[in-house]
Amino acid sequence: MSGLRRLLWLGLGLALIALAAATGFRMAMYYAPEYRELVAQKVGEALSAQVEIGGLALGWSGWAPALDMYALSYQQGDAEPLRAERLRVGFDPLALLQGELRPRRLILAGTELVAYPEGEQWTIRGLPPPKPSSPTDQDPLKGLRELRLRDVRLQVLAAPEAPAIGRWDITEARLSTLFGRRTLSLRASEAAGGQLDVELLLDALQPQRISGSLRQFDWTPWMALLPEQPPGLPQGQLRRIEGTLEWAEAGSGNAWSLALEVDARLQPALAEDGPSGYLDLQGPLRGSIGPSRLRLESPALRVATESGAWPEQALWAEYQSLEPAQLKLQAGWLELEALWPLLRPALSSDLPLQQVQGVLSDITLSWSP
Repeated sequence: MSGLRRLLWLGLGLALIALAAATGFRMAMYYAPEYRELVAQKVGEALSAQVEIGGLALGWSGWAPALDMYALSYQQGDAEPLRAERLRVGFDPLALLQGELRPRRLILAGTELVAYPEGEQWTIRGLPPPKPSSPTDQDPLKGLRELRLRDVRLQVLAAPEAPAIGRWDITEARLSTLFGRRTLSLRASEAAGGQLDVELLLDALQPQRISGSLRQFDWTPWMALLPEQPPGLPQGQLRRIEGTLEWAEAGSGNAWSLALEVDARLQPALAEDGPSGYLDLQGPLRGSIGPSRLRLESPALRVATESGAWPEQALWAEYQSLEPAQLKLQAGWLELEALWPLLRPALSSDLPLQQVQGVLSDITLSWSP
């Protein structure tokens, strides 16, 4: 019994000595400028960039030691510098016992990012463009257990010098790996009122399954990101969309299969020379999204216009962007007079039609991009 008591006291003493050493080292690093300069130099060399650090501290991330860098500045060449309030790097404790500094957790907080498309890739201003990947490339996040963003403001542009089409505040984004399973969760709000809450299941860095919800989202300004816009593409707002998308490999090409619950409003793209009108859609949607084809169907869709609500009905629609582009629509019952403001912008301006009446159950529109 006395031997066990001595062992417990020895363990407690070692723990207190380690805690005191860690606390003293943390204070020493925070107040010693030479440590900040040394860490900034090493990080800059590793990233091939100019790095400045305003403050440095040593702490703990769970059971692992962590290094906190405050007032961080990152600059590539003459590019505009990126700034962050804090970057925490948590290290693998087992690797430390072997004399290696191996990051296991990264947390970035308090920064602003500007993103825009360049060709088929997206660029974040201030960061070098991503290198084309190849089958022999190693996973850049291999060995990293967690990557987290907090309090990040994101602006999305349609082109490098274009005005912002969307501004999002990312409350938290978390990429984690557990038992070989990698997930990305994201919670964000848009300045215009949109709310996004989504989770992605990833294979390497490619999404395989997406589930979540998007509320109060106006997609009209985001149409500027489309490489090809069909004539008269309707404007509108998603009041609510939630469900799942899964990546599927098919014989005719890979595509996303979707199962969603939708509440949306469509409005005509051009309304100055005719009635404005709108079309409200509520109900379940199933279908697939491929590189050049979109297919949607609903077994029980609720439809309403300015003139009133329609009977609940089955709906099937397909759009292909191959030349000639084509839109096919089948439904149980559609009121042409109510749909005309939405269909007219997609038709040729040479048509003398000013108004149509009646109902239909099958329609096909074709045009050349």
